[in-house]
Amino acid sequence: MEEATGETACFVDLSVMETITRCIHNATPLCAKYALRIKSEFQISEKRWYRNKIKSLAEVGSWSELKRFMEEKRSPVGYVPFVDAYITGGKSKEAAACMALIPDERVRMDKLEDNQQWMEAAVLATKLSDQQRIVEIYRACQNQQIKADIQVLAIKIGVKLK
Repeated sequence: MEEATGETACFVDLSVMETITRCIHNATPLCAKYALRIKSEFQISEKRWYRNKIKSLAEVGSWSELKRFMEEKRSPVGYVPFVDAYITGGKSKEAAACMALIPDERVRMDKLEDNQQWMEAAVLATKLSDQQRIVEIYRACQNQQIKADIQVLAIKIGVKLK
């Protein structure tokens, strides 16, 4: 691996997962092969592999590679870790694009709020008739026009906001 990276001693005293992370951070095709080989040899579970690769790609800001990885096959860890990585990395547009892949509507509503997609979260709260949640969304939103629209939605489920 050190030959592939051109660095000496950069893989010494690392755990298996740290070694895989370092390979992913390096982003060379040869290092990617090493990471897959280590995964196979040490029988790293798919869930652990996915979580580590998502985290590693986000750390280095490899957003196109993260998107490609997300679309590669159905994720064994779901799509929340991808959304979280995008939000943490300041990529709200990308987070919004994969929000629909989250099947649990309550979790999706949480992530919409995390991504400050207030109107979408309010629409979902209205659909679920979640009165408490629409109040929370209203209070968190800072945009007056969106707040006015949320008030209209809140009235539909019997909540008066001020």
